[in-house]
Order: sequence, then C-alpha cells, then structure tokens
Amino acid sequence: MTGSLFDGVADRIFNASEKLYFNNTVGEIEAVKQGKADAALMDDVAASLSLRAGQYDGLQVLPVPLAELDFEYGVFSVRQDIIEQYNEFLAQIKADGTLKEMQERWLKSYAFEAIMPEIPLTGENGTLTVAIMATYPPFSFAGENGEFSGFDIEQLRRFAAWLGKDIRFVDMDFGAMMGYVASGKADIGGSVYITDERKESFLFSDPDYVSKTVLVVRKHKQETPASGRLYTWFSGKTVGTIIGAISDSAVQMFGSIPVLYQDPCLVFGPMGAFANFDNQVLIDEFNAFLAIAKSDGILEKMKNRWLRACPILRSRCRSWCTRVRKVF
Repeated sequence: MTGSLFDGVADRIFNASEKLYFNNTVGEIEAVKQGKADAALMDDVAASLSLRAGQYDGLQVLPVPLAELDFEYGVFSVRQDIIEQYNEFLAQIKADGTLKEMQERWLKSYAFEAIMPEIPLTGENGTLTVAIMATYPPFSFAGENGEFSGFDIEQLRRFAAWLGKDIRFVDMDFGAMMGYVASGKADIGGSVYITDERKESFLFSDPDYVSKTVLVVRKHKQETPASGRLYTWFSGKTVGTIIGAISDSAVQMFGSIPVLYQDPCLVFGPMGAFANFDNQVLIDEFNAFLAIAKSDGILEKMKNRWLRACPILRSRCRSWCTRVRKVF
C-alpha cells in the first residue's frame, strides 16, 4: 500500500507514467488474465499462494533475477537482549535443519493446508509478547479454528519454547505493529522486510528468509511465447503491482507502465472512523466507545468474525475470486 516498502520501487525502476488503483490481489492477477495488464510484479511467496488457488491455469510465474530485488525477512525489536537471543536460536535451527523444514512447510508449499506441529510451552521463565499481523499469509494468519498459524507463528513459538517461556500474540495492523514494538509493549515483532530505513528505528534479527521478485504473466496470447520471454521483455509493457509493496518500487527499472492495486486482505494500514473537523464531540464519544470495546473483548471478537476470516485466506477463495472477476 502507499507508504510501505514497495511504494518507493515503482517510480525508481519502472519509470511509471500511469497508475490505476484496484482493491485486491485477485484484481491484480485478474487484470493479467484478462489482458488489462501484461504482467503483475510481486514476491514469489505471494505469487505461489495466488496461483495455487486453482483459478489461474493460464498464468505462470516468470523470475526476475535481479539481486537488488531479493528482500530479506527478519523479526524486529527495540531490545538488544531479545535480538541476540533470537539470533542464537536462529543459528541453532538453521544448523539442525528445523528452519529448512519450516520453510518447506509454510513458504514453499500451500500454507493453508500445512499442519502446525505441537510445540509445548512451559512458561517457567515468563511470557514472550509478540506483535503480529494475522492477515499476512503465509507468515501469519488465522487457521480454521481461529488459532494463529503460519511460518512466523511456528518460529516464534519455537523461540518461546527455547527461552522456556509461554507466548502471547497480539494481532494488529501493520502500522500499529511497528508502533507497539517501538513502545516496548511487545518484546518482538513478526517478520517484515529488513531495510536501512527501518534499521534506524529497530534492531533486526539475522534474516530467516529471502524473498525473490517474480512476474505473473499469461502463458499464451503474447507476442512472444512465455518460454521465450525474459523479464526484460516487459520493458514498456503494463505491469501490475500492489500499492506500497516492494515490487511497486521495482517497476521503473524495466521502463514499464505500472498498474497498481491495493490488497486489504494482505497488508492493512491504520484504519479508523472519521468525521468533520467541527464534530470533535462525536470523535471523542467514538474513542470512548472504542476503548470500552477493546477492554471488554468485543473488538477482538469482531476481528475474529470479520477480519481473520478474510476470504482469501480460507476455502472460500474460489467463490470470492469468481465474484471479483465479475467486477473486473
């Protein structure tokens, strides 16, 4: 979305001359399928999850082998001791093969069918508080039973077990997650892209995964068959990307025209109610109501009912994709 890491790549790499706005990743891929865009630029994990939905047999993934578009993921904190402990833990699970096993389970397979292993937590040394965004598959999302699942969830549960602690996940949108960790209310935050700008505010772990950038393209009905195309073929073409995603800042590199999409199911920015400037009383009343809804658990129940059941995350994906196609 606008303002996130991808937001700076479109102008720098694709020399964008036009930007069209859509509301979701399905719309982005549908634009490629229907010929409204020549390609969609995204990371390999998002592409894999999207194409595994079974709706896009006519599309394929085309690698973009540029080292500057390989992005590292890592957890973050403002506590040096936590990051040092995490890096020691990470080195251990790298050495014994656990990290590779987790990557295969969540990042290189269909994450929504993966089974979370049992990880006993003793809590003898207290509780590890972790800020996550549970609408960020395959790293963190709500499973069928409402419990958190994904690569980050397993890895952080393993870290808590390694520390001899219990774990408490606090789910929030991306902007709130960064602020929650910065305030010290959470010991650590779930995986995000590691950037120099973010390093000015946070301490990051060693990377636990490197994301590759890819293009989603049509297999047929192109001037040049897919088998004969490189990513450079799309210079000057119309390329779709998520607003604010890292791929957004990669578009201009190829001299292509970006078609941008928003995806509220994958990356949420801060949201809130609003009113006219002259209606401060109403905003004050709403904030008072919101504080009560948070404290008595009503807000959390609403999140579980409406946000963590995001259609793209569950088996409803097929029917939702069908409805979106009617719009585009």
